[in-house]
Amino acid sequence: MDINIRKLIELGAGKFEHLDSTLITHIESTRCRLKEWNADIPLQQAGLYYIAYLENEVNNSRAVAGLRNSVKEIVGTEVETIIYYYYAWDKVTFMHQPITSRECVFNNAITGTQESIPYLLFCQLCELYAAIAIDNIHVEETFSLEISSKYRRGLSSIMPYLSAPAKRKITIME
Repeated sequence: MDINIRKLIELGAGKFEHLDSTLITHIESTRCRLKEWNADIPLQQAGLYYIAYLENEVNNSRAVAGLRNSVKEIVGTEVETIIYYYYAWDKVTFMHQPITSRECVFNNAITGTQESIPYLLFCQLCELYAAIAIDNIHVEETFSLEISSKYRRGLSSIMPYLSAPAKRKITIME
């Protein structure tokens, strides 16, 4: 097991405490897909650790805020920023907003506030979403058609912000 995953488990972060072979396969597949798409190293690592804040035993804003510095020490600031914003992402609102500048208005579901995030971070969140969604669609026999359809709609709405390799993969799937 990855030493950083072990450290995150010790913190009580995310679904890591429920680690099993299916979850390990999923997060490694997500990381590998991002690598195939030539994503930078922090984004690839975010694919491996993105679940650090998901469904953690104390999943409230204060608990997540308290974990952030510890998670940064383990995975690094760039990776933690990506996984934090992925967790905090109000995806429905965010994916449907018109992006007209290099700054994006981000609806933070943890704090309940709006903030501006850099366009690059927006694109990284979209790329991470795509890698996760594609992996989940590939195992859709374990997901309902409703969940698969939700992922496909999400992919369609973020297409303009994805890398060329990600777009090719999504186009092949259709």
